[in-house]
Amino acid sequence: MFQAGIANLSAQPGPARLSFVPSSFPIQAGSYVELKLQVQDQNGKEALLNTTINIDLKSTSPSGRFCVAGVPASISSVTMVTGESSKLLEYHDSAAGSWELTATSEGFLSALGYVTVDPLSLDRFVFETLKSAPVVDTLFEIAIRATDRFGNLVRDFDRVVSLVDLSGTLWPNQSDRFISGEWRGLAIIRKAGLDRVTASAEGKNGSSTLFTVLSGSASKIECSFRSPEPSAPVGGLLDMLSVVTDKFGNPISDTKVSWEIVSTPPGSRGHGLVQGANVTTTTNKEGFTTNVLILGDKPGNYAVVIKELSSFQVCSLTATASPAGDFVISLGAYDPRVTEGGKLTVVIKVSKRGAFNDYVNLRLSPPPANIFFSLTKAREVPDFESEVTITLGIYAMLGMYEMNVTGESSGLSTSVKLSFQIVPAPAPLHVIGLCVVAIAAVVLGCWKRCLRTLPR
Repeated sequence: MFQAGIANLSAQPGPARLSFVPSSFPIQAGSYVELKLQVQDQNGKEALLNTTINIDLKSTSPSGRFCVAGVPASISSVTMVTGESSKLLEYHDSAAGSWELTATSEGFLSALGYVTVDPLSLDRFVFETLKSAPVVDTLFEIAIRATDRFGNLVRDFDRVVSLVDLSGTLWPNQSDRFISGEWRGLAIIRKAGLDRVTASAEGKNGSSTLFTVLSGSASKIECSFRSPEPSAPVGGLLDMLSVVTDKFGNPISDTKVSWEIVSTPPGSRGHGLVQGANVTTTTNKEGFTTNVLILGDKPGNYAVVIKELSSFQVCSLTATASPAGDFVISLGAYDPRVTEGGKLTVVIKVSKRGAFNDYVNLRLSPPPANIFFSLTKAREVPDFESEVTITLGIYAMLGMYEMNVTGESSGLSTSVKLSFQIVPAPAPLHVIGLCVVAIAAVVLGCWKRCLRTLPR
């Protein structure tokens, strides 16, 4: 009934014990070893059980597990029956380190074993999770571990690894040498948004989890109108847009922006901002914020100053309010020829088109030398007429001349050309008479000489 050479436990005085054989052994991560769980007497000799017992099996390793030899299922206890002295087990583990194994059963001294699990070769790089979101252009710590395929630290890895991120702005682009399979260092990223860092060496790599890089402080504000042309009729609306960025062009969100109309045409009424006077707006995640300019009832320029309140960066916009109508200038019929020393009077007609109701200022381009002009009306609300009188000085030269007649009103301007020719003045009558007498005398003299030469 009992095996030869093995003592009968019931015949032995003193406490019995359990033992692992071998009691200490190394394995590679991901592998296993066969070991015998043995019943021994007080002298350390294998002994046969005289009763059935249950034995609890434990390992301090987070991934260690026991199996009955040849059966892959994990077990946490094993049963030995009367007449048995040992049980063949397998121990599997993938966590590198030194771990303690125990086997316990009531009435027996516990078995104690030790296993050393060695890591495999380098398989990947693992990043430590960032403690907080980094800020653009601000140093933050990166921690990387060289691991095997089970995540065990490969302590003999001591190389430099290359570093790259999604934004392409990571500095530095490589680590220092790893020490005992680990590296901790400081880095900078210069682009805000979602990012990820990847480490590579010896054909292996690993990436951090996605993290958010926060924008730095505001250092620039830019503003524009949404419409291609910054103009609209009086009383019209113009959408305005401003964007706030840091010094690297990253958008700044949740920052306050103020809007103020600082210049309007004289006498303008009804101008304003849709968001209201002295009200701030807040930038969105793209760094944008908007407002609407309401043009007043006067044509001309309306200027707005936009300010980012944390950095006091400023930009400005100027819009032009055009009249609801306009005006045209025309010239009355006139003879463009002016004799030396004479005068030319031309009627200037200013006519409105549409709902135009503002003053028009008339002016002429500077005249040539020794030519002078005057206007009967230089400023009036259309429709109206004005006469320009051009006076020629005594030294005015003969020839063709051209002057511009221009009308201006609150940003509107239009011109017509006034052309004229200075021609010689006709000779006085007494001069003509003397010339006729002189010519007649000459002709008569010639006739008399001819008569003397004729034969008699």
